[in-house]
Amino acid sequence: MYKRQVYANNSGTTLNFNPAGLDAEALQLLPDGNFLISEEYGPSVAVVDTNGHVLVRYVPIGKSYADVNYPVKAILPAIYKERRANRGFENLSITPDGKTAYVTLQSPMGDAKDKDFKNSRVVRVLRLDITQPTDAKVTGMFVLLQNSKSAYPEAEKQKDLKYSDAIAFEQDKLLLLERATKKVKLIVADLGDATNVLSHADANSLLFEKEGEDLEKLAIKPAQMREVFDSRDVFFKIDTDKLEGLALLTPGVVAISNDNDFGVGEDNLNEYPSKVWLVRLGKGLVTPK
Repeated sequence: MYKRQVYANNSGTTLNFNPAGLDAEALQLLPDGNFLISEEYGPSVAVVDTNGHVLVRYVPIGKSYADVNYPVKAILPAIYKERRANRGFENLSITPDGKTAYVTLQSPMGDAKDKDFKNSRVVRVLRLDITQPTDAKVTGMFVLLQNSKSAYPEAEKQKDLKYSDAIAFEQDKLLLLERATKKVKLIVADLGDATNVLSHADANSLLFEKEGEDLEKLAIKPAQMREVFDSRDVFFKIDTDKLEGLALLTPGVVAISNDNDFGVGEDNLNEYPSKVWLVRLGKGLVTPK
């Protein structure tokens, strides 16, 4: 397990690692009034009640959580243990009927320093049946192809691209917030005709990420991707690329918010404030006929 040091104060004193801790990145309200949370270090998904008690945490198969004081179920594919450090389940979305959840990795798996993976654009999406949230079932795994870094002229490397949030606005369609240096895009990912690779012979290896754009040789069809927004195309200024929140207000209007790291730390030396931008999607979310 990736262990991040947490500092108790400015003196440099560190807190002991706590396996029960969660680095929550996304939260969705469940039909029963509880919450579904995704976090990046497991990566894992948890059901949490209104008092903040973890009712169950879903983790990758083969991952140990000794001394955790709440129920843990290892149902997620084992390959998720290979997520890049600090690049786990950054986003989580629930379909309109409240019965299905999608969790998307922030970035491709595989060591970004390894020549086999440093230019990989393959990102996995996991589908869960949450009809009974505390007894969820994994029903699918799909692959997306991120944009090439050439779509972000100021990005230095492919690893700079990230999926920071998502909305499941239809049963098999996601609106993804993709970002890199000084630019943000909103992408519709249509999973309707994408290959469910959950039972693929190589599902628990990094072969998908290694093959990259040559997935056809593995008989895999990635999700269809369609851009509906580019921050460079709007007349008003979005003066940060650290956008990590996305909400669908109407079928054609979304709210995007930034993460300002609580206004502290080396990622926010200029004390950049929290902001929300409302964006009208001129190209719409409905796939043209």
